[in-house]
Amino acid sequence: MSFQITKNLLEPPSVPVAFWRAMFFLLITLHVAPDLSAKLVFANTSISDKAELGAEKFPFSFEFENKGDQTVEIQQVKTSCGCTTAELNQKVYQPGDSGEITGTFSIGNRLGKQKKTVTLFTDNLGQPEIKLSIEVEIPKFLSIKPGLVYWHQSSTPEPKAIYLQAYDESVTIQNVECNSDFFSAKLSGPNEIGIYKLIITPLVLNEAKRAVIRIHAKYGEGTSKTFFAHAMVK
Repeated sequence: MSFQITKNLLEPPSVPVAFWRAMFFLLITLHVAPDLSAKLVFANTSISDKAELGAEKFPFSFEFENKGDQTVEIQQVKTSCGCTTAELNQKVYQPGDSGEITGTFSIGNRLGKQKKTVTLFTDNLGQPEIKLSIEVEIPKFLSIKPGLVYWHQSSTPEPKAIYLQAYDESVTIQNVECNSDFFSAKLSGPNEIGIYKLIITPLVLNEAKRAVIRIHAKYGEGTSKTFFAHAMVK
């Protein structure tokens, strides 16, 4: 009896293997767990604005600061499309460092509301991915209605009109060019309410033909833009 009591006192109580396994993984986790205190804080993560009439590009910037107590490295900057570029002034930010992401959105012939994103990838597992958004309203330069006029080969070669209207009084249409000798394009106007008339006439209707009409417009003193209308015989 006394032997059994002594044995129980000397031997440690039995602990399930699962407990020791859990403790092991806890210690490993505490040793290698990322420090989540590093944090990039942005003045704003979204931009919503209107581009200037006739602008070729829309510049943007996002300012931020590392308000954590750990160093953060921005490993990659990715944009949602090829028309948007973004770059950093540096990649590694110490606690208290400020930074800025600058970029441009190439407008091209786009009109209306455009949404683009810039995504940052960092080495901080507490903030591995940061999304920034740009929303730009591109004002309409010129209204073209209709954008396509067409004729059937069995029809008569009667003239058809395309109406052009500028959205700003400083926009003027300089001239038009047709890339096909099978169509004529004549511009008149503007009338009293600022509408131009572009008369397209097919010269022959015995075979299928296509044409692109380039409309050269000017804004203000020097900004030029080219728009397109289409004609076809089918």
